[in-house]
Amino acid sequence: MITAVVAAIAITQREARREKAAKEAEEAEARKKSILVIGAGIAGLFAALLCRAQGFPVTVVDKKTQDELLEPEDGIVWLAVNALRVLEKVDEKLIPELRKNAAQTETLHYRRYKSGKSIAKTPLDSDLLAFQKPDLEYVLLSFLTATVKFSTEILSYHDAPEDLDGPLPHGKPYALTASGEKLYADCIVSTEDLARTHVLASAGEELAEIDTRWTTITGVITTDSLPKNPLLISDRTDVWVGDEAYVSTLTSDEEMVFTVYDLDALNEGQLPLEEIVEGWDSSLVSAVTHESITTVSKRLTIRQKPTSIASRKSRKLLLFGDAAFTFPPHSPHLECSYHAEAAATLAVCLRKAASVPLGLEVYSRMRNPRYAKAMMIAQERFNTISGSSGEAELEASEIVWEIEKKEDEEGYWDYDADKFAEKNFDGVIDLLTQELLGKQKAMMEAAAKAQEEAERMAAENAENAENAENAENAENAENAENAENAENAENAENAENAEKGTTEDGEDEEQTKEDGEDEEKTKEDAEMADANEEKAGDSQRGDGGSNAHISEQNDTVHS
Repeated sequence: MITAVVAAIAITQREARREKAAKEAEEAEARKKSILVIGAGIAGLFAALLCRAQGFPVTVVDKKTQDELLEPEDGIVWLAVNALRVLEKVDEKLIPELRKNAAQTETLHYRRYKSGKSIAKTPLDSDLLAFQKPDLEYVLLSFLTATVKFSTEILSYHDAPEDLDGPLPHGKPYALTASGEKLYADCIVSTEDLARTHVLASAGEELAEIDTRWTTITGVITTDSLPKNPLLISDRTDVWVGDEAYVSTLTSDEEMVFTVYDLDALNEGQLPLEEIVEGWDSSLVSAVTHESITTVSKRLTIRQKPTSIASRKSRKLLLFGDAAFTFPPHSPHLECSYHAEAAATLAVCLRKAASVPLGLEVYSRMRNPRYAKAMMIAQERFNTISGSSGEAELEASEIVWEIEKKEDEEGYWDYDADKFAEKNFDGVIDLLTQELLGKQKAMMEAAAKAQEEAERMAAENAENAENAENAENAENAENAENAENAENAENAENAENAEKGTTEDGEDEEQTKEDGEDEEKTKEDAEMADANEEKAGDSQRGDGGSNAHISEQNDTVHS
């Protein structure tokens, strides 16, 4: 029994050493692959931190200065347990520092907009942290060991084969800065809109953003300008729920950040802030409409996910964060945390893959089910809240940001991105291999079928040619026979006509002879007629003399 246990322990230790050696080898290879992250917002910083944790050399660039990046006008963000689970592997001191800079309150209260009465609660503990966005960015930057270049604007991306600094799969793409510098890297991870345009163009794809009809109005007010109201004191996190709109507030020692969510149900245009909160708690109204506040309004849209979030040109340029897609509104506890776990998955896939294109393909495949699940949760919340707001029946229970396990969410918040990626990487590779082999088999079958079809067509063409030749020969023979028959018929007809002509000539000659005889007879008849006429004339002259003598005798008698 003891021997079996010792053997099992030895095998386990050997497997552990083998896995450790394999990971060290992968990390050594990872150190040879450079990562360029465009955008130092929260999603970009997640990607940079977690890629550095896997051993990659990382450079981060952003067009803003560091002071501009940390300005407080960007509202409230949330980190849930699934994000904290992967971030704690970056540095053991990171999570304590995050808790230190998060809202120092144990409860998120949902309050009625008129009375301020708490009608629902969400615990803010180890599973959910709320931040002013600049505070979270500051902590992430302070733990980032990558090279960071602020005030660096990217003008264009170049990852076509002719733009790489070498042949695929090892050639590097580059991003061109406003100063003319070419920033080369084995993999470019971008959170900027310009990269989205580039990736969509590489696939010939166009995706319109979907108007949600929701508008956010964000602002910051210093605590010394706040009305003296216990509901607006420091270290509070609240959501004020109206019939058609709601306002989230986070108050620290120095300032209060707020975000107003309003639905333009009839698509008539954005209402002024004063009209949105008319009739609400007077202290809240005074705070969010204070003359010292400069608010930022934004019409919320849903940015659709492309067919491929990697450029089709080199598959070394990846869209990340909001550049890839956006969730429907009303799920801030889900959105930011999703990008944290996605960054962890990306880093593991790039480390384990033999090439960047393969790593990005595995990453996309591995994230697809997770994306579908997160999007389903966000869409259901959006539909519920929008429907109730449109009917002026919004309830706090519909807004509550729960991260407890629910039966219909199948343990969504228990997900460990690192472990999942480590465990399933080889499985995805096998799936891709099977797909590739399947495609190759299909191509071979298609080629064989095409060859068979070509041979059949060739045989058919040859047969058709032979038949055509035979038909032509038969037609020629028939034409020759017809020509010969025609010639013979023509000769026979000519002979008959010649014979007939000879007979007619004889008859004509006989007729001519008869005509001559008739002419001779006619001549004789004429001569005889002339003789008779002359004889008759003589006879008439004799009768005339006799008649005259008789007439004379008659005259004498009368006398």
